[in-house]
Amino acid sequence: MIRKYFLSIPKRKFIFLSFAIPIFYTLIGSVIAFIFIDKIDTSNKLQYFLFAKKIFYGVLLIPFIETFIFQYLPIELLKLFTKNKEFFIAVISGVLFGFAHYFNNHDYFFSIAAFFAVLIFAFIYLYSKKRKDISFPFLLVFSVHSVINLISISINYFYNQSLHQSVG
Repeated sequence: MIRKYFLSIPKRKFIFLSFAIPIFYTLIGSVIAFIFIDKIDTSNKLQYFLFAKKIFYGVLLIPFIETFIFQYLPIELLKLFTKNKEFFIAVISGVLFGFAHYFNNHDYFFSIAAFFAVLIFAFIYLYSKKRKDISFPFLLVFSVHSVINLISISINYFYNQSLHQSVG
C-alpha cells in the first residue's frame, strides 16, 4: 500500500515527501535527544573544525561518500541477489550505516537513529529508482542526506552556542 502510494504520486509530491519525512524525523529525534540524553556528546572529530569546515564535510563530502557506500553499493549489489526484497535490502543498508555510526560517538542512540534514517534513505532510493520520472535516485538521496546533516549540524551548533553563553 505504501509502496503503491509512493510510486503513483506526482514527481513533485514524491520529492517533497522525500525531504519532508526525513526532516520531520530529524527534528523529532533532536527533541528526543535533548530531552532524554543528559549531555549531548559532541566529542566527534568534527568539533575541532570551524563551523564552515563542518558544513563542508558534514553537508557535502560525508553525505556523498556515505550515500555511495551505505545506499548505492549495498542496494545495487543486494538487488542482484534478491528479487523484490526491498525491506530486506533497506534493513541491511540501515544496519551497515547504523553500525558505522556507532563508532562516531560510541552511542547506541545515535546508532539506532542513523539506522532508521537510512531505512528512509534506502526506501527513497528504491522507490525513486522504480519511478520513470526520477532520473538520478543517487542525487536525490544525497541531497536529502545533505539537508538532514545541515539541520543536525545547525541544531547541534546553536544548542552548544546557547550552552556556552548561558554558562559564561
